[in-house]
Amino acid sequence: MKSRSSRKGHSVESRPDGDRAYCESCGAEAGRGAKYCRLCGGNVVLRRGEAPTLEGPLADASSHMIPLGRVFAITMMTHGLYIFYWLYLTWKQYKAHTGKAPVFVRGGGEVPLLVPIYVLLQCCAHVRRFRELMTRAGVPTTISPWWSLALVIVHLAADLSDFYLSGALRTLMHPGMHYDVVRWQVAISAMLDVLSVFSALWLVLHVQGNLNRYWEKVSAGPMTTYGVNMVEVVLCMLGTFGWIGFLSTLFDLA
Repeated sequence: MKSRSSRKGHSVESRPDGDRAYCESCGAEAGRGAKYCRLCGGNVVLRRGEAPTLEGPLADASSHMIPLGRVFAITMMTHGLYIFYWLYLTWKQYKAHTGKAPVFVRGGGEVPLLVPIYVLLQCCAHVRRFRELMTRAGVPTTISPWWSLALVIVHLAADLSDFYLSGALRTLMHPGMHYDVVRWQVAISAMLDVLSVFSALWLVLHVQGNLNRYWEKVSAGPMTTYGVNMVEVVLCMLGTFGWIGFLSTLFDLA
């Protein structure tokens, strides 16, 4: 059976004495015959000696802590909308900490940011880069890029399906036409509403709990937290309309 080779042309299964296999993305050591990293999915390469070190210095992270109680409260108050601002906020934290953005497509600007599949891949890359940071720093992590991507897809799909079953999307697609919504559609719409909120809540709480452990370890001084800003206030106001719509759905079922 032919042996597989890494990018540098060495055989992974029959590597020379002294060479060790490492992930070129997160630096984790790989097992014999591995082609992809079991932690982050990066390519495995052969290196002689110790594992690769971090690429460049990391900035202080003492101001990046976001308490989980606050994450829970704001996610619920915004009816799940906080997930989008949270992605932006943690993206800024990563960039400030490492000096580079966690992009999926290298070079940037080559793929429009409004392309839906690109946005989803960006979310996956965002979580994967944080996992790489935690792995390099020796901080235990339970976050998974692909599970995070799945939760984002569930959140968006539940929102869109809820919008459709409630008749709002169909009205937008065909202005001037009235659609009757039957009882089973109302019930499913309510369940999708709950699924949308709690998929966002699960993702944000799970990833942020891991990030808080990392920020605590790499901070250069006492931890500080962000104050509530105007964006979060506006999102909470928008979330109020979402909860009003959910309660009206429950009243329709009663």
